[in-house]
Amino acid sequence: VVNADCAFDYNSTAAQTIGGIIQGAGTLTKDNTSTLVLSASNTIEGVITVDGGILKLGNNAGLGSTNANTIVNDGGALDLQGFAPTPGEKININGVGSDGVGTRGALYSTANDGVLGAESTLILNSNVEVGGGGGRINNFGGIFDALNSFTVTKYGAEHWYQFGGNVNIGSLVVTPNAWWGQYLPKSPRTVTFQAGSQHHTWSSPNFGTLTMTLEDGVQFHNDWEPGYVGTAVYGGNITLNGTAKFYSIRPEQTVRINAVINGTGSIE
Repeated sequence: VVNADCAFDYNSTAAQTIGGIIQGAGTLTKDNTSTLVLSASNTIEGVITVDGGILKLGNNAGLGSTNANTIVNDGGALDLQGFAPTPGEKININGVGSDGVGTRGALYSTANDGVLGAESTLILNSNVEVGGGGGRINNFGGIFDALNSFTVTKYGAEHWYQFGGNVNIGSLVVTPNAWWGQYLPKSPRTVTFQAGSQHHTWSSPNFGTLTMTLEDGVQFHNDWEPGYVGTAVYGGNITLNGTAKFYSIRPEQTVRINAVINGTGSIE
């Protein structure tokens, strides 16, 4: 039990799994370079902070009550490990994670499918890197940046399915060979798909006004279920570099491009 005005600070270099229930109104802080697994249905009501190393879920209720946020600071990382945090969980994410720039990021899953529910919110307090853990993430919730100025950078070939349409961030960068599905940031925003990355949408989103660059080899496509009739709308400015391809796979579906298009790529 972590009582009010008390803190449980895990500051060891040794990996540890906590199988007992953590409860009470106090806080929990994970520091140092180790991995801490929360494998019980916890009910702790205070803030959970990851200042260093990896906090790994071993239970859907590992992060405890949704009364207080979970905060991942630069140098720390949250691994969903295929679990789905309690609906309504708010997770503040910052920085590049525990492995350094261009690796797994501050939030990822090392197993399929890590799920963030529709009532959950990812809150950006800085530029962040996400999604390079080897497992797919299905985010049905929003991504929120109060300043509309921060960048989300997606690493790793595994999929990030952004089912939630409330994506209010400054910009999105999808790195080489990485994959981002469905919703993009709300306009007017900047989106860059680097060489060899992919985007895939399967419904009828209106993406508004975007400044979007598809670098050489990018495949940006609409591929809904057979027989589904719908329209996806893109506005703003789209640059297709090299052999970048912007295309729709199924003839019964419409893609409306209300954008200025330039570059050497193709539309099919």
